[in-house]
Amino acid sequence: MSNIRFLRLDQANLEGNFKGLLSSLRWLHWQGCPRNLGAQNLDLEKLVILDLSWSKVHEKWNGWSEIEKAGNLKVLNLTGCVDLIRTPDLSHYKRLERLILEKCNRLVEIGSVKSLESLVSLNLRFCTELNKLPEELGFLMSLEEILIDGTAVQEIPASVGHLKNLTRFSARNCLSSIQLPDSISRLIEAESSSEVEVSKPIIPNILPLRVSTANTKECYKSPFHDPGRTPV
Repeated sequence: MSNIRFLRLDQANLEGNFKGLLSSLRWLHWQGCPRNLGAQNLDLEKLVILDLSWSKVHEKWNGWSEIEKAGNLKVLNLTGCVDLIRTPDLSHYKRLERLILEKCNRLVEIGSVKSLESLVSLNLRFCTELNKLPEELGFLMSLEEILIDGTAVQEIPASVGHLKNLTRFSARNCLSSIQLPDSISRLIEAESSSEVEVSKPIIPNILPLRVSTANTKECYKSPFHDPGRTPV
């Protein structure tokens, strides 16, 4: 097993000591992983993509101590992990580029993200209990895409206006009106390739942009939504 690069373990559990057995693993597809992990020494140092969507993981899940060893992780997919109330400790994933928390509908808090200096895409779509974003987002200079469609977010941190690489901000069908600070409006105005998609918020001074409403027929599909299309 030491040469395995892709492993799919849907709805399965692991028991025992795996030292040296998964040392070459790059992609772990483990939808529906168990609430309590029985495996030890998974050797995930070379892991690049981790899909734990539709699983019973939560902030205190005992498997995070194994996942934290994946210092090369670039994609973390936690779609539909409804037991997540708060994000786990993300400080170990300095190379993470894509964080997918879509449909974590009990998520109310995003913990510290300041260590995610390589993050390109943050997907929070349909986290219906989430009503605020961390101020630290403004320090993630690699961030290009923020998706908060269908959330309860009411205000965008002014620090987001410092994100010079931000080209896509999507807030369709949010559960309340959103106020965009002037810093974001000015930033997006300066970038001709930038897009804003909203359905309820008041957005001042962005007439040169393409602004989509709830009646728009063509809905953007993020390439980060489906980890099966993500290159290693």
